[in-house]
Amino acid sequence: MRLILVLLIIIIESLILVSCGGGSQDNRQPAVDSDQENAAIALQVDWPDPPESTLISQAITAIDCSAMNVDRISAEVFSDANVLLRTGGPWDCTDKGGMITNVPARDNLRVKLCAFDPSGAEVYRGEAPGVSVGASQTVNVTISMQNVFNRTVSLVQDINPGPGSSFPHRLFEMQSQIGFVALDINAGFELFATGADGGAQLLRDIYPNGELDRTAVMAPTDFVEMNGWLYFSANDGGGYRLWRTNGTSASTELVTGGANFFNPTELTVLNDKLFFSAYSDGFGRELWVFDDAAGQAFQVDDINPGQSSSNPHDLEAVGNELFFAATDGQSGYEIWAADSEGTACSFVTDIYAGSQGSYPRCLTNVNGRLLFVASGDGTIRQAVRMIWRASGSLNVAVVAGGEALVLINLTRVSGSMLAFSANLSDAGQELYLYDWQTDTAPRRIADLNPGNASSYPANFVQLGDTLYFTASNGNNVEHLWAYSMGGQTLTCLTTDLQHPSPRDLTAVNQNLYFTASHDSFGRRLWVTDGIRAGLVVATNGGNAQHSPSNLLADSNGRLYYSAFHAGYGEELFMLNE
Repeated sequence: MRLILVLLIIIIESLILVSCGGGSQDNRQPAVDSDQENAAIALQVDWPDPPESTLISQAITAIDCSAMNVDRISAEVFSDANVLLRTGGPWDCTDKGGMITNVPARDNLRVKLCAFDPSGAEVYRGEAPGVSVGASQTVNVTISMQNVFNRTVSLVQDINPGPGSSFPHRLFEMQSQIGFVALDINAGFELFATGADGGAQLLRDIYPNGELDRTAVMAPTDFVEMNGWLYFSANDGGGYRLWRTNGTSASTELVTGGANFFNPTELTVLNDKLFFSAYSDGFGRELWVFDDAAGQAFQVDDINPGQSSSNPHDLEAVGNELFFAATDGQSGYEIWAADSEGTACSFVTDIYAGSQGSYPRCLTNVNGRLLFVASGDGTIRQAVRMIWRASGSLNVAVVAGGEALVLINLTRVSGSMLAFSANLSDAGQELYLYDWQTDTAPRRIADLNPGNASSYPANFVQLGDTLYFTASNGNNVEHLWAYSMGGQTLTCLTTDLQHPSPRDLTAVNQNLYFTASHDSFGRRLWVTDGIRAGLVVATNGGNAQHSPSNLLADSNGRLYYSAFHAGYGEELFMLNE
C-alpha cells in the first residue's frame, strides 16, 4: 500500500542539521555554493506497505507511524561530487511532508531521504539520483523508501548470568554446531558448543583449576575439522597438545597417537590426514602427521637434523602435496613439500641461493597452483611467485615483483584469481588482481589514495561477482569498497560515515555483514547488498547491543557474533535473515 506524504515548507537555515547517516545531530555544514540558491526541492515520498498489524485496517489511508516504527525523517542534497549542499528536517513522521529551499541551481544532484525509529536507528531509506533544478524553480521529487535491513536477533546463552561477560571469540562451525572459546567463571577460558536447543554448553574443562586458562591468550586454538572431528590445540596443564571433539562433552579427548609431541600449530588437512608443526625432544620443531584411520601420529621428516628445528610454517595443501616454508640449516627458509601420505619431505626450490633464504610467506592455493610471496637474490627484492606441476615437472615463475616494497594479504577470490595488496609502482600500496589463466601480469584496480600515498587494501571477501575490501581514500579514512569483477566498477559503500573503519567482513546468503563506527552510535552491526549499506535494525529489541565482533556465518545462513549488552555483558548472539 502506498502512502503519500503531504508537502510542508520548512526553511533550512532555522533547523538543526541532521545527518541521514544516523539521525543525530552532525557537525557537518552544507557547502557554500556560488551558484544561485533560489531553487527548491519538494519531496513526495512513496512508503512501502506497512507491516500487518491487528491495530490497523488493510484499507488504512493515513500513515500509522507506530506500525511502521518511524519517528522522524531527514533529507540531504549532494552534488555530483558527493559534496553535501543542503539538509532538510528533521520532520516528524506525523507532519507528512517536507521541502528543501535555497537549493543551488545545479544538474545531477542526489537527494537522500532517511526515516528513523524512536531510538535513532535508521529504518527506511530512499534516494533520487540525477536531479536537476533550474534557477527560481521548485522541482517535485518522488522517492521510494526501502526498509533498511530489519533482522531478528537472539541471545545464544548468557554463559555468565547477569552483566558479567564471557567474551566469546575464535568462532568456528563444526557440522551442525557452532564452537567458540568463552570464559566460564569457574572453568576459565574453555571450549563451548551450541546445542540443539539453541543454547551453548561447556564441552570440557581441559585445564581444571588451572591459572593459565584464565587469560584468553591461553585458550584453545588452531581449529580444523576432519572426518567429523574437530581438532585443536589446548593446554591441559602439561603444555599445548592435540585434542579433538565431535561436539559432545564425552567425545572431547586428548589425541596422542602413541607419540610424544607438544605445541601443535598450523593444523592442516590433506587427503584425510592431519598435518601440523610440533615440537619433540631430540628433534626440535618439525613436520608431523596424524593418520585418523590408523590412530597414529608420527614425525614426517627431520628436515633440520638433530635438536635443531626446521620450524615448518604457512602450511598449504595443493593437489596431493603439502607445501610449507622451513629451513634445513643450510639453505635458509625456502619452500618444501610433503606427499599426501606423509612419508617424506622434499626440498622444492632454492629461490634465494645460499644460506640467506627467501622467507616464503602467504602460501595460497589458487585453483591448483601455489602462489606465495618471497624475497629474491638481490635483483628481485620481493615478488609474488607461482609453483605448479605439469607433466611431472616442477615449474616456478615470478608473477609480480621487481622493486616491490610491500606484498601482502594474498587471497584467492574467484577460481584462478588472486587478490593482493602491493606497492608495485609510484602509486603506493593499492589493490591488484591476478588471474593466472588469463592475465599476463597483475592488474591494479584503482589508485584509491592518489599519488605516492597508500590505501592499504585488506580484508578481501568475495560474494558472487563482487569483491569487498577495506581501504583508505584520499582523506586517509578507511572505508568499505565493492568491486564488480564483471562490470569492473568500484563503489564506496560507507561514504555517509565519517570514520567507519569497517571490520569483520562476513558474507551471509546474498548480503555482506560488517562492523563500522558511527559518530553517534559507536561501533554497530551493518549490512550491505552491494548497492546500499545500512544499520542492522533488530525487530525484537536487539538494538541494545554494542561493539559487535567475531562474526561467523554458518552453512544455514545464520550469523553469529559477540556483542556487549548492558543486561548480559559481552555474550554470543545469533541473527536470522
